[in-house]
Amino acid sequence: MTQLFKLLASVVIASLIAALTSCNSKDKEVTTPQSDVKKRLTAKTWQVKEVTEWESGAKTVVYKRGAANNEDDYAAVRQLFKDDGTVVYTDQDGETGTGGRYELLENGTVLKLGMPEFGISVVVYAVKVTDGEFSYRLDTEDGYVLFIFEPAL
Repeated sequence: MTQLFKLLASVVIASLIAALTSCNSKDKEVTTPQSDVKKRLTAKTWQVKEVTEWESGAKTVVYKRGAANNEDDYAAVRQLFKDDGTVVYTDQDGETGTGGRYELLENGTVLKLGMPEFGISVVVYAVKVTDGEFSYRLDTEDGYVLFIFEPAL
């Protein structure tokens, strides 16, 4: 599971947003059309900013860009989502590839990621994309992992 998780995280990490709510009761829920989510997602090359695991209620930050004591190293990981549904990526070992695929679902709040040549496919949830950040939740057997990305430098 760890190898699959690392491969998927390194190869095709993605994201989007569909609902934003504020604390003001007068504000209404704002839904971002899937086309806007795709535009934001494909506008930048994304790098991993932070990875947090929630397992049986316990929170563990396993990677934070710039931290000295990371459990995992995502520093080299980059993803460029293209309009045609492909992903160009750099994995944890610095190796590049073009075999990633993605599909936005449910008005851009769900993202299907895959590596067809390896027979790997995963669905991630709570996708949010803004101009400066993109995140999603990967559900696991005992909890979930939250990936947060930022534009690559």
